[in-house]
Amino acid sequence: KIIGTFRSEIGAEYYQYIASVFATWRLQGKDVYDELKKLLVNELCLK
Repeated sequence: KIIGTFRSEIGAEYYQYIASVFATWRLQGKDVYDELKKLLVNELCLK
């Protein structure tokens, strides 16, 4: 078990990408939960 770090470099890169998207939504005044839900529905359910 690893605490306070990522198991791989790719995991850290994914985290940075997701954190950036969430921060952008917050700066735009959007609700992160609602935006994530829309993204998942549009990408996973409508294709």
